[in-house]
Amino acid sequence: MEYKNQVQKLYKKLSVEDQKILYHRMCNGDKQARDTLVESCLPMVIKLADKFAKNNKHIDFEDLVQEGNMALVKAVEVFNPNKYGAFSTLAWWAVTNALISMTHKSSYKMKHPFSVSSYASKMMKDIESSGISDPEKIAKKLNRKVETIKKMKDKMYNRTGMFTTSVREKACKENDTPDHFCLAYLFEILDDEEVVVKKDS
Repeated sequence: MEYKNQVQKLYKKLSVEDQKILYHRMCNGDKQARDTLVESCLPMVIKLADKFAKNNKHIDFEDLVQEGNMALVKAVEVFNPNKYGAFSTLAWWAVTNALISMTHKSSYKMKHPFSVSSYASKMMKDIESSGISDPEKIAKKLNRKVETIKKMKDKMYNRTGMFTTSVREKACKENDTPDHFCLAYLFEILDDEEVVVKKDS
């Protein structure tokens, strides 16, 4: 967390023009210019690693950052503004592809979105049919974490099992449907074993 805060505080995105200037300096052997280009995209690596970590809970955030940083170093070696435009554009694709490759090589994979959604729907029905209002008692009866029960009840659905107004409003702001928005939320609040599975299973 400390590294994450330091990176976001110290390094800022460069303009396209500044990136071109640094590129020409780098071509003339200026190692500092090369380092500055790489460092300007470190916050982007953090942001992408955060995104992948949420949907791949079995992979450490630090490992994702390390993989992204290595992709960044490789990207600067082939950067040419005449071919790629901004370095940040090339870096984004390089880091994203590296993280996708890393998650694919993992011994785990994400469950199909439909199965996760169905699982959550069944959990919600179990919550509603329990006839209990106290989240702690529901969690004990269903053998679930109290925090998960609270989030399922308070953040996603109202008492009728429909999406809450809050969820609908947030989905609208994200230009998404409540179903898709909630699916992303599910991957965040459910336990690892509920959203990932061994590849050979």
